[in-house]
This record gives sequence, structure tokens and C-alpha cells, in this order.
Amino acid sequence: MTKPDTGTMAKIAEATGFSISTVSRALNRPELVAEKTRKQVLKVADDLSFHPNRAASGLRSGSHRCLALLVGDISQPWYSMITKSVDTVCAEHSFALQLKSFGHDRAKALSYLARIPYEGVDGIIINTGDDLGIPEIRAQLARIVERGIHVVTIGQTIPDLDVPTILYDDYSGAEQATTHLAEAWGMPLAFLGAIRGSIPAEDRWQGFRSVVRSHGQTDGIRIVTDGYDYKAGYSAMAAHLRVGPWPRGVLASNDQLAVGAVRAIKDLGGTVGTDIAVVGFGDLDFAPYLVPSLSSVSGSVQEIAGAATNRLISMVKGEAQGTAIPPITAPRKLVIRESSQPPASASGERHPQGEGAYP
Repeated sequence: MTKPDTGTMAKIAEATGFSISTVSRALNRPELVAEKTRKQVLKVADDLSFHPNRAASGLRSGSHRCLALLVGDISQPWYSMITKSVDTVCAEHSFALQLKSFGHDRAKALSYLARIPYEGVDGIIINTGDDLGIPEIRAQLARIVERGIHVVTIGQTIPDLDVPTILYDDYSGAEQATTHLAEAWGMPLAFLGAIRGSIPAEDRWQGFRSVVRSHGQTDGIRIVTDGYDYKAGYSAMAAHLRVGPWPRGVLASNDQLAVGAVRAIKDLGGTVGTDIAVVGFGDLDFAPYLVPSLSSVSGSVQEIAGAATNRLISMVKGEAQGTAIPPITAPRKLVIRESSQPPASASGERHPQGEGAYP
């Protein structure tokens, strides 16, 4: 007996001029075919409303009991923590979880989103700082929603697309951290991690800028980084310190960048917590165990992941409509540790060679 989707696969092959085996690879192992071939197969498959056999049981029951999680980069600790928490909630509800990490590569994100209708999932959680509002990605997400697959985003809303969102109060968190640095350490202050294309980094920069302006500093020192990791933080911070001026304090856009900055300050002759204060963002598990321990703006991973996953599962089960509630905003809170503890003497020198100097 011919399987239902085998016949459809033959129709796709006939329409595209490819063999059935090529069509199968394009749908199931897209990395094995050329991008042009994959796009052509997906377009015809979409026109024919094709679903592979692995989703057949879900089509019959109305639910696959499987969710997808798309993250910016699983190698970043924040995304790893979110993933672990989402998986825990899925297990509690007897849902499977597919994980996709696209390494902040737009082409990879678009490729995966194009395949979502054929992956046998009921819904997808998207957690990334990369802008989801760009036309290509927004179009793919609209297509996913139109196919009846539920979407929940973490960290940003998508213009003109009504899907539930779990937001971080990053602006307020940056204001808290910058106010602490300004009052305890004075000016000038630097923001490390003005990452191009990152929605959270921009929100944090705006919160930082609002405070430094209120303290008489035009915009503060903005240090752009080429990436999100320790190396990027080290390279950008070291490059700035070599030409000066040295800031009194640094707010980093995430904890990895902060760790890189701490090492750069040390290597160039400074002491964090004595010459310069450093505050990170995320309050990752390692922050209290560094030397000096790292001040950071915290946010509850469990609360964020739980809200997103429970919201998505309730939509899959038909217990809630996609736009029934407004975005949920998770608060941020500054945790002060050794890296930004107020110096013993507010009037004492904080730089190895005096105010504004650098080794």
C-alpha cells in the first residue's frame, strides 16, 4: 500500500523535475542539497500542503506533543540555561522538545523557520537578541502562524505580528546598574557591548544613556564589540584602554563580555573593584565565583522559560488564544558584588596613573 505522503512526494518531484530521493533529502536532510534546490522543493511542498509521515500521527490526533526551541547560540550560557528550563517544563507536560541553535546566522535561522511546517511540531519558542522584525524573518513567522503552528517569542515583540511575548525589563535593569556606578564611582562611564543588530543590547544601551545624561555626561563611552563572548569583550575593552580615557565604571551588555573586560583591565595594569568597577548582565551561575565576584543584573531564567513554555502549551491545548493576554515582562534586579562595591574612599584615585589615565 502506498503511504499517503509518498504520493505527494512524487507530485513534488514531478513539479520540480527532481527525483523523489532529492525531494526527500531536501525535506529531511536539507544540508545535503543545494540552497536553490531546497527552496524550490519547499515552495512546491507548501503549495501542496505537504506533511511528512513523521507528523502523520499528529495530524490524526490534532497534536504532535512536540515543541521547537530556536535560540541565538546554545554556546552562550544564557541560552543554555533557558534551554534547560524549557526542556524541564516540556517534560512536566509530556511534550518533546526540538532544539535548534543558529549561531546568530540569519541564513541558518531562515532555513530552519522555512522547515518548521514540516517538522511535526505544534509550536515554537524563539529566544534570540537578533532582530526578528526584519522582513524575511517576519514573513517566515507569519507563514508559520498561518499554518496553525503557535509561536511565542522571548525578549522582543514582532511588529505587526500578534504572537505572545515574554519580555525582559532590560531598560530598567540598565538604569539600575548605571545609577549604581554613577553614584558609587562617578564619571565617566562606559557601555561595553553595543552589538549591531541586537535588540536587548540596544535596550540596555538606551537605559545606560538615560542615566549618564542625567549625570551630565552626554552619552557615555560606547564600546562596540564584534560578538557576544569573552574574547569579544576582552578585545574591545583592551583596545579602548590602550587609547583612553579610562572609565570609572563599565556596564557590559552580558556577563561573558564583562569577564573579558575584567581580564583586559588586569592585563593593562588596572584592578577591577579598585581602579574600575565592572557590572555584567544576566547574573549567570559563575558570577559569584569569579575573583573578584561579578556584579550583574539578574533575571529569573526559570520564570522566563516557564512563562514562555506554559503559554505555548496552553495555546496548543486550546486553553488560551494567542493574543488573549498582553506581553509578560520579567523584572531585572541589580546584584552588587566585589567588582563594583563602592571604593573605600570616594575621593581616592581609582586609576593606576590618576584620573583619566591609563597604564
